[in-house]
Amino acid sequence: MVGERALRVRSDSAGRFWLGGLSPGVHMVYARRIGFLPVDTSIRLVADSVHPVLLVLARRPVILDTVVVAETCREARGMLGFHCRQRAGQGVFLEVDSIDALDAGYRGTGDLFRERKGFRMEVTKFGVRYPVKRGGCLSTLINGRPNGGWPPWYLSEIVAVEIYDEPSKVPKQFEHWSWSGAEPCALVIYWTTMRGRRPP
Repeated sequence: MVGERALRVRSDSAGRFWLGGLSPGVHMVYARRIGFLPVDTSIRLVADSVHPVLLVLARRPVILDTVVVAETCREARGMLGFHCRQRAGQGVFLEVDSIDALDAGYRGTGDLFRERKGFRMEVTKFGVRYPVKRGGCLSTLINGRPNGGWPPWYLSEIVAVEIYDEPSKVPKQFEHWSWSGAEPCALVIYWTTMRGRRPP
């Protein structure tokens, strides 16, 4: 570039170019090619001379459009599904640490509901406490599946609990399990293991 005057030239297929008629002095050479980063350099020309220029262009990194990955809790199973629904925040979620913090002992899952509004505890003839929904029905799943309506007997078997105290809060994938007769129920999902406290 000389003053305000810019000259353009195309290179051949091998990248060679020739530009003549330039006055002595300092000139800027700017090169660009699709798929490569542009590069520039300055050269000092002397009268009646030929000045070779070597320009090395670096490949332009390929930049893809943003990809949005939407996690769907509907397909997620086990503890992966538990954590996915926990992020959605529709119910009450208890994990091992919060279950242990209740210091409820091991006399039944009813202890998890002792301070929860809308629930009360019943006791089996064996002295095991279990939850009952006040003014409505309560469905129970163990590891995401029906179990005949009974919760696990011992807190030591439980690694996590999901509590949906209103039928309207029950996740879609569990709605068909939350019905009792003609009415939708609240739902509790116990995640358990019989081999210690590890997620299934």
